[in-house]
Amino acid sequence: MVRGVTARREHGKYGGTRRPERHTMKLYVAGPMRGMPQYNRAAFEANAYVLRQAGYDVVTPIEVDRRVDPAFDHAIHVATPKQIARFQAESMAELARCDGVALLPGWRGSVGTMQEIDLACSLRIPCGELPVWLWVAAKTGHRDAVRQAAEIIRRYVKETPVGSQPPMIVGAARAWLAKNGKAR
Repeated sequence: MVRGVTARREHGKYGGTRRPERHTMKLYVAGPMRGMPQYNRAAFEANAYVLRQAGYDVVTPIEVDRRVDPAFDHAIHVATPKQIARFQAESMAELARCDGVALLPGWRGSVGTMQEIDLACSLRIPCGELPVWLWVAAKTGHRDAVRQAAEIIRRYVKETPVGSQPPMIVGAARAWLAKNGKAR
């Protein structure tokens, strides 16, 4: 079993929820959803999988939406404005409980993602793309977990048709493997 990436969380001067000094680092995956096929579910799930392999505790808006409305299926349903508001409110609450935000490709063009980044910045929660979080995992002593995640991505790239691969994940895996070598 892969140990989780640990983070030290200082208690703010205004108090707040107390957490143990060492815990598995929890990441929220943020990225564009509206206007994307199946609400960009494939990219969210692929990034979440890679980050979990690197030792993070991960939550995505897709998972939050399923918790809020189990009958909603991103593959076939179109969210109503009322559902969108509920999903966004719950996602923002979940983001506030996280230690970091992992950004999907296309995040700069997404109004919802920019709102999530604004909230994260106001709460002093760091934001970064997938390579940043893989680097953090490697630097915190979880090289084997990151190596395994990169190898999984490499296999995914070989087995998945070229047009359907999330480009940032592919680039991150290639860069990490080029620098650190293949998994054992």
